[in-house]
Amino acid sequence: MASSKLAEARHDRVLQMVETNDMRYIQFGSDGVQCLGTQHLNSCTAVAIVSSEAAILAHIPPRPSASDPDRATGDKHAEAQAKAISVLFRLHQQDFQHGSGGVVVYAVADRQIALEDQKRIIENQITGCGIPFTSVAYDVLKLSEERSVGKGEVLIDARQGKPIVWVEDSFTACVEAGTFLPAGMSAADSSES
Repeated sequence: MASSKLAEARHDRVLQMVETNDMRYIQFGSDGVQCLGTQHLNSCTAVAIVSSEAAILAHIPPRPSASDPDRATGDKHAEAQAKAISVLFRLHQQDFQHGSGGVVVYAVADRQIALEDQKRIIENQITGCGIPFTSVAYDVLKLSEERSVGKGEVLIDARQGKPIVWVEDSFTACVEAGTFLPAGMSAADSSES
């Protein structure tokens, strides 16, 4: 059976994992760490901020506790987490000066954005930091559905020298020659805008 990109990074012992309701910052190469990853997304939001030197990854659940039924609690939690990402980014801003950008990974259920208010709250905070970003959807699985390889995983991988953001093993963005490039955009496209 094929293994996911996250599993390969774990096997290579260059991965730092981000658990649910957590966020991490790494400077690539520090302590041998070249990758930052998370897994088990299935209604959660993930936020990746990446430059040629460092990365931040957050895994934000819909509510701080699965037993809390109040939707407003989830929105407040998303806002608090988004602010914490902003603080972490500003604390390490010197490492995000060259070609930094972000990816917001959000859930879709039955062809609709699962947590539209939370997505908006998080995107507004990222925008407020001046970080260019792209948003990428993933499908929420029903309980009976089987997970394919890479499903629910996000990996920031700098093993090849240029950091790449993978969402469910699909290329989503990279930092190349000091420029943040979402999928489908080349360095030439970036210089024209």
